[in-house]
Amino acid sequence: MRGINRIVQSVIDQEPIYSMMLSTGVVNYTKLASKISPYVNALAGERVRINTIVKALSTVKTEDHFKEIVDILKEADMSVDFRYMERLKCGKFVPGENVLIAYRKNNCWKVIEGDPSGELALVRITLPPEAAGKPGLTLFLVQYLAVYDLHVEKIYRFDTDILLMCSYEIVDQVVRYLRDLIFLSYK
Repeated sequence: MRGINRIVQSVIDQEPIYSMMLSTGVVNYTKLASKISPYVNALAGERVRINTIVKALSTVKTEDHFKEIVDILKEADMSVDFRYMERLKCGKFVPGENVLIAYRKNNCWKVIEGDPSGELALVRITLPPEAAGKPGLTLFLVQYLAVYDLHVEKIYRFDTDILLMCSYEIVDQVVRYLRDLIFLSYK
């Protein structure tokens, strides 16, 4: 078991997001063990049971580099809106009142706007003013969600707003995991 503990520690040390999850207490040990299992198996040279990896995770020592980021997120507000759609509009474009984001792409405009037939949800995280310009928050959130196999379709950061666009199928899970991170970590 001691060898597996060292291997698991090594895997965690290589991925800051895993270390963050362990240090903040926002972690599903079985899910994390499943995620790192291929690496542990490769380093061990044999198949290691998930239960063994879970046990080893409970002994991992982490440094608390992420407390500042999580403390910023704890001061954030989160909201969810539905019925957004992404469109490509070529030619003359005048943004209407439903337009959330518009940017030039090639000789057209990529537009995200509210639309009754839209199939995207918008998760908006409004950060406290002191978070303006703080690097790493968006990447941190994306990596955190990726650990749970949740992949947002579009991510935008504007000063103190982080906008995550995702499908209706995963928005409830995105909100649940973000809620756990923002409101339940470091208890």
